[in-house]
Amino acid sequence: YGDYAFHTEAINQIRNVIHKTRALDLESLVIKIGELIWCLKSEIVILNNDGGLIEAMNLALVTSLLSTKIQGPRGLRPLVLHHLPIAITFGIFEPHLIFTDPNVIEASVMKGSITIFGNALGELCGIYKNGGIPLRQTSINAVIEQAIEIVKIWHVEIMNQMGPN
Repeated sequence: YGDYAFHTEAINQIRNVIHKTRALDLESLVIKIGELIWCLKSEIVILNNDGGLIEAMNLALVTSLLSTKIQGPRGLRPLVLHHLPIAITFGIFEPHLIFTDPNVIEASVMKGSITIFGNALGELCGIYKNGGIPLRQTSINAVIEQAIEIVKIWHVEIMNQMGPN
């Protein structure tokens, strides 16, 4: 997919949220203190865009982290994740007209966007607004509240899809 600037910005947002909220326990990557650690690399390739790229990239990364096993002293073990930051993007058309998950056509005419990262505990993990038209604090609060409710639903679905392990 050709929008390199968007791809880079989305990756940076996801990486920053996972790092700054300490979602992934970095100490669990230590093999030998002071000498060896596991280095994780994730590569996301976008084949098509009909909107929802940040959400798709975010879900791909967190579910891959959930399913990754690393070698430990007693065999394979899962990565230690304290929580899953999940992204929800809202398209802004007017200060009072904001809706979730704009597709690529809607994104081409919207006047801004705001991406909220939250977790199943109802915690706000990050907010990224791309500029565009300003929003009132009441609108931002409403968007955060709606995003957290969606995040809780998505978290349950992710856990159901991942199974008991």
